[in-house]
Amino acid sequence: MEVDSLTPKTWGTYWDHFGQRLVELVKPATGSHVLDVGTGGGASLYPAAKRVGLKGRVTGIETCEGCFNRTSGEIKRCDISNAEVLFMDARKMTFDDELFDFVTSGFIGWDDAFDFDQNEHIAPDRMMSEIFRVLKSGGRAAISGWAKADDTAIMRDLLFEYLPLDSPHRKNIAGWSHRETSEGWDSILSKAGFVDIKTVVEHFDMVYTSEEEWWEEFVDQEWMEVMEELQQKGIITIEELKGLAFAVLKNYKKADGIHQARDAVLAMGTKPE
Repeated sequence: MEVDSLTPKTWGTYWDHFGQRLVELVKPATGSHVLDVGTGGGASLYPAAKRVGLKGRVTGIETCEGCFNRTSGEIKRCDISNAEVLFMDARKMTFDDELFDFVTSGFIGWDDAFDFDQNEHIAPDRMMSEIFRVLKSGGRAAISGWAKADDTAIMRDLLFEYLPLDSPHRKNIAGWSHRETSEGWDSILSKAGFVDIKTVVEHFDMVYTSEEEWWEEFVDQEWMEVMEELQQKGIITIEELKGLAFAVLKNYKKADGIHQARDAVLAMGTKPE
């Protein structure tokens, strides 16, 4: 069966847009082997599989069990013979050295190793070291991160008003909502040993028809767990938080709906020959 005979289900919207852009940036050749780090819903994996063709291969790795099961199921349902997802930690890959021609990685976050506000490493970058190791000499790696995300900033500021200062959720929320920069990615890739580094920030305008649609699409299980804890502790109810969020959304409302910026920084580097 052809690679694109069926359309796999992804997370849609901006995920698909920037997943496609990441593949366009790295330009994997027909017949090449691509590693997709943090496959998630397959936004980069599927366009990469289409681009390398049936003589090529895309290997995704993922540690989120739900994402792994969903994307593996879609690969099987759509009979995509040149792609697979493995359950593997990007910091401890079991692949041989210089196995892949290209690497993509979309929106998995680097805040455990790099502080984008201070533009400096705060811990050894095991993930980028592993990416560099498994990439062939002359191969290219393309990474994406959020440069601006209105929705996460709205929820972060709202929840920080009510979360106790010693709550472990504060660190997680800061990680979900931090902003990545071109300068930061230049530093990360340079320190890892990449050359010919290119970065660009691209805008995506997400428009929701209503506040309810925004809530249903944006508020996932991680955000809900934080709100449930606040409700259980009697600090504020989920419905009250929802009402406060909707009040803030009025500032983003236009004639055609609620506009939310989802801007991404795309960065690419080459491993020296």
